[in-house]
Amino acid sequence: MTDTAPAIRRTLTSYAELEAATQTVVALAARRLMIFDGRLARTWDTSARLDAIRALALASPRHEVRIVVHDAEALRRDCPRVMALATRFAHVIAFRETRPEARHAKDALVIADTRHFVHRFHEGSPRAGHGLDDPEAATALADRFEELWEASDPFGAGMTLGL
Repeated sequence: MTDTAPAIRRTLTSYAELEAATQTVVALAARRLMIFDGRLARTWDTSARLDAIRALALASPRHEVRIVVHDAEALRRDCPRVMALATRFAHVIAFRETRPEARHAKDALVIADTRHFVHRFHEGSPRAGHGLDDPEAATALADRFEELWEASDPFGAGMTLGL
């Protein structure tokens, strides 16, 4: 993807399209990956996703993967390989759990380098927007992610919550 490539936008309507587009966006991340989901699905704990995140983390200690969830315990329970990867690359991968005032957010975001994205419109549906080489739309979604990041508290892969 180049700076002169035209933006590609499309609407996703099935879970298969959603998963394929999400994998594409994760794989395209060259420096930064921002993920918001109320509960990360087990599909995040798959080899393809983890390999792409691992490659991003290994490429430079300055890269970043930031993940915001509503339910940290569900993440720990359902995505043990994500948590193990985060422990190994704690200098690159950071987690936050939303505070009550941000729990109204029901969409999901995956944004790579503020250029590529998947925006799932509601957690109960596969309908989503997908953009490649679309910094204008991706920047707007990144701004929304930053609001959620600010309305959340850190938790680490090795921390036990509630103690």
